[in-house]
Amino acid sequence: MVAAVARHRVDPPRLGVDSDPAWRAAALLHTLAVLRPLPSANARFACATAVAYMFASGAGIDPPYGALVDLARELISGEADVYAAADRLRSWQI
Repeated sequence: MVAAVARHRVDPPRLGVDSDPAWRAAALLHTLAVLRPLPSANARFACATAVAYMFASGAGIDPPYGALVDLARELISGEADVYAAADRLRSWQI
């Protein structure tokens, strides 16, 4: 959990990338889903944390049904990285 909090505070995440709320939420989502700090339900917790972070940052999201869970699965399998997750979260902003 400490790693997830520390990682989302990185500023900037890499050259040419702004650390906006979507990137920070994606960093939390990626870290919690991949490192699995809880005994169970890590993907669910990671998704809920990302949604809550976006909402707390004033940028709510409205992903299509099942898309957030699909994103978590892609992160876990390595098909997507944190930057792809941030792009997807940005595309769902309302």
